[in-house]
Amino acid sequence: MKKIVLFIIAVAWSAMSYSQDYYPLVENEKAWSVMVVHVNYPNWWDTTATTLNCYLSGDTIFNNVAYTKLLFSDEPAPVSWNLAGFMREDVDHKVWMKDAGTSDEILLYDFALAAGDSTILGNSSGAFLHVDSITSILVNGSPRQKYHLSTKQGYDYHETWIEGVGSNKGIIFSGTVYWTGGHYWYLCMTHNGEFVYQNPNYNFCYFTNVSIQETDNPVFQAYPNPSGTGSVVLSFGNQAVGNTMLKVFDMHGQQVHTQNISSHQHAINLSTTDWSAGVYIAAIFSDGLLIAKCKIIVE
Repeated sequence: MKKIVLFIIAVAWSAMSYSQDYYPLVENEKAWSVMVVHVNYPNWWDTTATTLNCYLSGDTIFNNVAYTKLLFSDEPAPVSWNLAGFMREDVDHKVWMKDAGTSDEILLYDFALAAGDSTILGNSSGAFLHVDSITSILVNGSPRQKYHLSTKQGYDYHETWIEGVGSNKGIIFSGTVYWTGGHYWYLCMTHNGEFVYQNPNYNFCYFTNVSIQETDNPVFQAYPNPSGTGSVVLSFGNQAVGNTMLKVFDMHGQQVHTQNISSHQHAINLSTTDWSAGVYIAAIFSDGLLIAKCKIIVE
């Protein structure tokens, strides 16, 4: 009997420890800053950027279901907030959202997924997101699960979730597989006014348009430039992190070259013999995020 009691206590303690280790996403007084990049096609490099601040504050009830109000502001230090919708997280670690003025809710996250699982989220427009792997990351000194997702439906889309932090696309933009015209990337998250997490690709929490239009990465360079030799060397230092890819576009926005970059690479020698004379844009993407770009002039 004593062994049975001890076994029951051990099981209960294990379950309790598991529940304590989980960090919920939907909590009052959590705030996110999200970079919104608008792309002006066909000239994809002609971009404008704004910062959207999202804030969870205040509870409400709909049909006997409790939600937390989701507010938004585009001010650098938000004072005025507008109602965007309502979010809730259930006991199965699924996160739901309903827009203000609608009765339907969509599934934004499912933190009960395991590696190898697939799911359709509300923003996916019918695209399955596949959990490629689940790793661990330290957030304020505490380990949390990090989900690495992609789509297997012939579209180059990658996304990550961090438990208690949300998607690298921004808190409400998870599953935006087929969205066009721009990109969404989280910058920072706070809770009760205390800093919790920052996107490691940026060193700021509010994005000005000058940052993306006028500032190229000085580490990412092409030489010789202009090039009339039939080849050009792209040097990018230690830019290769995560799932990193090089893409080159002409001035009409057409992709003329793409290749993966391994973690040990610091330069690539490109043949330009088949390229027409003109200006090209080389861009490095890490997990789908544009992290560096430079111009190539072919004579």
